[in-house]
Amino acid sequence: MEKLFRVMAIGFWVNLVSGLLLALVDAATMLLNPIFWIKMILIALALVTVFLTKRKVFGDPLLGKRPITAEGKFLAVITLVLWAAAITAGRLTAYLGSNPGLAGL
Repeated sequence: MEKLFRVMAIGFWVNLVSGLLLALVDAATMLLNPIFWIKMILIALALVTVFLTKRKVFGDPLLGKRPITAEGKFLAVITLVLWAAAITAGRLTAYLGSNPGLAGL
């Protein structure tokens, strides 16, 4: 599983670049949309949990010799919840926020 961190990092950077380009196309609306900022906060929190997971779970010298700790399981669940919430917020930016009527223009 630790080998997947490189794939996740590549996927994140591809999404970051494409997301920035999409946000710049309609920057005036996006920067005023509170859902957009909620999404950004959720992504930041999710990144923190990914780094904590990498350090606390994959940094454990006994990894593979004992079951995953409760802290590791908690980090996994929180990470999944945060990413799902960020994806949902991203989809909602088109429908909710400061100028939802302008989203289709």
